Amino acid sequence: MQLNGIKCVQYTEDKEAFIAVLSDTTQEAILAIQAGTLELSTDAGNSVKKFLQFGAVESLEQNFATGLFTARFPRMSGQESTIATLQQQVQSLAAENTQLTAKVKAANEANAFLEECLVEVANIVYA
Repeated sequence: MQLNGIKCVQYTEDKEAFIAVLSDTTQEAILAIQAGTLELSTDAGNSVKKFLQFGAVESLEQNFATGLFTARFPRMSGQESTIATLQQQVQSLAAENTQLTAKVKAANEANAFLEECLVEVANIVYA
């Protein structure tokens, strides 16, 4: 199974935290998991369960003998969860805005090119 795309050997959830034992990864990849939703999926990537209202990694321990990491994600309050969700939406919308801006720019350039072509054709036809 996987937790947010990282191989997960075992996990537990209680009132205070979500604890996951992760393997075949790096410390940086685990620390990159953002606050909000933890998603458990199959190795094929099919979603199994979502765990809401957990913060970013609070503590991370590495067992050098086994190569396993134990990550603790604290449970967030309702307000913290709302803020995390809004931050994810802002990031998503910013990326979409960048794409739409590029599309508008390309459309404007194509439109200007077509206008120039029409002017040239008109000059040839009416010359």
